[in-house]
Amino acid sequence: MPKVKPSEKQPFDEAEMEKILWACDVYDTRGAYGEGNHHRLRAFVLVLRYTGLRIRDVVTLKRSAVKD
Repeated sequence: MPKVKPSEKQPFDEAEMEKILWACDVYDTRGAYGEGNHHRLRAFVLVLRYTGLRIRDVVTLKRSAVKD
């Protein structure tokens, strides 16, 4: 069996988060959702950042599960 060394994951620093959120703001507005793409993508990224949930968990998250 191959031996895999676990590597410690570090959260994004402030500069990286600023770039990620900037990319949300310049995301393409074409398509079915139009201008709302920016807001949905930003919300998606922020939920991932502050909850530690996996992408699949955030995608399937129901509005009723979110408080405040």
